[in-house]
Amino acid sequence: MTAKRTKKLKVVAAGGQHFIEVPTLDAAELHTYLRSKHVQAEPPVPAFTDVDVIQLGRAMDPAAVQKLLNDLG
Repeated sequence: MTAKRTKKLKVVAAGGQHFIEVPTLDAAELHTYLRSKHVQAEPPVPAFTDVDVIQLGRAMDPAAVQKLLNDLG
């Protein structure tokens, strides 16, 4: 992950699914990190300019994933 992140990463809900919006340059590394922590997540897909979305698996606990994101700093 880049050393200086301008926006804190957070899990957001939409339509019964949970997602993480992440800068495109950090998306692949974050996905790898989440998978290493046994988080079920789809590969990042482009959502907006310079922003990708990582969709969490339905069985994932969004609060637990948010804790992992918070621990990143």
